[in-house]
Amino acid sequence: MELLAQSDALAPDELDRAKKLLGDCVAPKEAARKLVGAGLLTRWQASQLLKEQPELLTLGKYVLLERLPWGSSRATFLARHPMMDRKVALNVLFRGSRRHGDSVQDFLSDARAIASLDHRNLIHVYDVDEADDRHFLVTEYVDGENLHDLVSQSGPLSVQVAADVVRQIADGLDYAHNNGLVHGSLRPTNVLLDAQGAVKILDLGVSKLREPTTPPTDGSDSQVLAVADYLSPEQAAGKPASRASDIYSLGCIAYWALSGRAPFGKGTYAERLKQHLNDSPPSLTKLRAEAPPELAAIIEGMIAKDPQKRPASAKAVGEAIHQWWQQH
Repeated sequence: MELLAQSDALAPDELDRAKKLLGDCVAPKEAARKLVGAGLLTRWQASQLLKEQPELLTLGKYVLLERLPWGSSRATFLARHPMMDRKVALNVLFRGSRRHGDSVQDFLSDARAIASLDHRNLIHVYDVDEADDRHFLVTEYVDGENLHDLVSQSGPLSVQVAADVVRQIADGLDYAHNNGLVHGSLRPTNVLLDAQGAVKILDLGVSKLREPTTPPTDGSDSQVLAVADYLSPEQAAGKPASRASDIYSLGCIAYWALSGRAPFGKGTYAERLKQHLNDSPPSLTKLRAEAPPELAAIIEGMIAKDPQKRPASAKAVGEAIHQWWQQH
């Protein structure tokens, strides 16, 4: 009970309920089981208490409920605002952000711009906050699954569903691009689908303040390797992200959604970057016989090496997909 009280995860009345529920129970695991069973704690919260880490259950004014398999961050949480009793998602940036003054200011500027956006295919940002030397975004919570997990667990999407997902992502990107923002780190983990098939793009504009990561030499860090799988050739060459690079990344996502594999998903980090720069991926129609040649051609155009040879805009991608859809 002492750790539970220290955590600030429960309101006073909930803490009283917990005390009555536990009574003389002193076995930590049994106490955790009872609290979870009564709905006072989530399994994730209970596990943090069993690890004697009560400080991890809150961040600023938010109570953390569980980790979410969302986006690029290794620290995205489902949280609750106690006063408003509203569930939100917290996208937590790395500790020590105060040491990166210029980057923080860039991030805050981007966050304000992102928070002003309102589009059905973009996760809405409610707030940007700081606590315990960490900046974090407070965004809407959507009960859904990211595209990476969906395809990894259930296999490639049907042609019609894949086309619709790509169209929705293109619509969201077009809106962001028209408002002066590029994503720069678009990949399947940043694409969320809800139960109705609606798409939400995550992590728009927050890549500037990620923990710097050293590319792996042994190919052991799958999260870092996944970054390479969806980078454009120009990004692989060290150039900044652009609208054209977002279109390339979307093409790689479309390729993944239809085939279950990234265009260049083998080798070390450096080897994958070289493949983006120099190699052509296997044809989609060879990897998946039922992939329509017209749709495959749109996707292959999106992953052209030369940015000038890709569709001129995300809007053009959406229109091409829509035109194909109407004809089929």
